Amino acid sequence: MQGPDWLLSPLSRLYGFLTGYRNALYEKQILTVRHVPVPVISIGNLAVGGTGKTPCVMWLAQRLVEQGMKPIIISRGYRGRLGKQPTRVPPDGSFADYGDEPCLLARSLAGVPVVISHDRVKGAQWCLQRFSPSCFLLDDGFQHRRISRIIDIVMLDSRYPFSGDCLLPAGRLRESPTGLERADFIIYSHCDESDLPTQDLAYLSGLKVSPIIFKSFHKPIRLRPIWTFSISTQPSNSGTVGLVSAIGSPAAFRKSAEEFGLSVAYEKHFADHEVVTSDEWMHMAKQARDIGCTMLVTTAKDESRFPAAITTDIPVFVLDIALTIENDDDLMKRILDLVKTNEKA
Repeated sequence: MQGPDWLLSPLSRLYGFLTGYRNALYEKQILTVRHVPVPVISIGNLAVGGTGKTPCVMWLAQRLVEQGMKPIIISRGYRGRLGKQPTRVPPDGSFADYGDEPCLLARSLAGVPVVISHDRVKGAQWCLQRFSPSCFLLDDGFQHRRISRIIDIVMLDSRYPFSGDCLLPAGRLRESPTGLERADFIIYSHCDESDLPTQDLAYLSGLKVSPIIFKSFHKPIRLRPIWTFSISTQPSNSGTVGLVSAIGSPAAFRKSAEEFGLSVAYEKHFADHEVVTSDEWMHMAKQARDIGCTMLVTTAKDESRFPAAITTDIPVFVLDIALTIENDDDLMKRILDLVKTNEKA
């Protein structure tokens, strides 16, 4: 991570003052924290970019369902048209309406309601009137302090130490690392690519309240046709492929593709959440085909933004990637113990 641009440093100092002042207002209870009658678990991050937050939400929702619980995911619906009023995301929802990550969650988690609401408190109240949830999972909720929670899980990227980074816009941090004192658990992602940063660990050990740290890994699990293609289209590991993505960590996507045995000969990456047009997809497919690629491969998150009813020169596949957490049973036991303690309170 390069040092901050000197032109952006004053803006980062202003941003740091504003976020610090806001957090202080919550700490002094000048800004009100709203409570809901069921446990809230927040999954968020300290920095922008691909830390693995959405896979963690999916992992936790699936584990809670396995325990007989009925979680509901509440998301802001970033870049979605809807969300001013609480709205449930259908499995076939459009990213333009709901945002790409809520669409991915709704499509991947059958039976787990995914609700978007710019006002998370209002969203929780709306859910309580329509469902009987065991708990709420607050997607990207670490900086959203208006709703009370019993657990804060923070995803950090082992490849990019926060202790050497700066606040936005000069760096990637959304608030000062001192905010990690609010975290109950920290999950480092991409630990298959990098060891835990020693400077981060030293910083965390010096906090007034030190969160419990876990390691996680990204594992490619299957290659499947994108949803607009016929299921009869079969992938093949023979030949070369092209990678296309609009995510926070394209380098990690390439690593997963190669780990899966794919030979990458073509790459095109866009900014995180960027919408790739039909014309761009067709042009990239032609470019990849012309250099001998047999298919384009993209991510499950990008699948949510893939345009319907287009024909490309070569098929497009999705590489599904699962999050695995070291000592995940221990993490789940700690989470369930906190949930049960809250239910008794």
